[in-house]
Amino acid sequence: MPLCKTCMTLPEQAPRETTILVAVPTIATEESLYAWSDENAFRWDTLGSGLVSIELHGDGLDRLTEWLAATMSSPELAESRVLLYNEGAEFRPLDLLRTDTAEAFIAKIRSEWLGDLLREGGLNTVFQPIFAMATGEVSAHECLMRASHQGRPLFPGEIIGAARATGLLFHLDRAARIAAIENAAARGVTTDIFVNFNPTSIYNPAACLQTTVRAAENAGIARERIVFEVVESDDVEDRD
Repeated sequence: MPLCKTCMTLPEQAPRETTILVAVPTIATEESLYAWSDENAFRWDTLGSGLVSIELHGDGLDRLTEWLAATMSSPELAESRVLLYNEGAEFRPLDLLRTDTAEAFIAKIRSEWLGDLLREGGLNTVFQPIFAMATGEVSAHECLMRASHQGRPLFPGEIIGAARATGLLFHLDRAARIAAIENAAARGVTTDIFVNFNPTSIYNPAACLQTTVRAAENAGIARERIVFEVVESDDVEDRD
């Protein structure tokens, strides 16, 4: 069974030398975009009513992202569309399929730290003991994902939320499974281990779990010691 390529390669961060295309629903916001661009010395152009292109450089993308978040109302964030161009690229009709709502775009840019975290192998694991009722002894351990960013501990829900925003749920789930197995071996866990996985991040278990199986083989952990546990945060629609 070949490895699943979807979660093997992390996407690159959004380019900082770029042109951003913003479609907004109100004239007031359009004029505010012109004013913001002028104040920050970014070249802009109008491509039609409510459609603005801005050439960004340096930290302009991050600054514009925060400006959009602070300036737009919730309905505007939901209705506005955003598209990034690589330098020198030309607009094509199919590019319309790549647009994000302003709300989704802001979430993606704000959550780019997760890509760096995964590239650096920054996930950790803590092992919660599971006790046998009959004997009171530890019979297994549940593997719980942990991480920190810039010295601040991250809540699991925060990490998963960032993964959803950036389209990295597949990558996060795979990295967390592998980290759980490698950390179990490194810390001498000899019981069975319960490894969580998100069902929405698995296309085909036989393919998508191959890297996890290989990690277990490389770590010297027998397959029969691994119990895959479906997380409760997502509904499973296809149970076959």
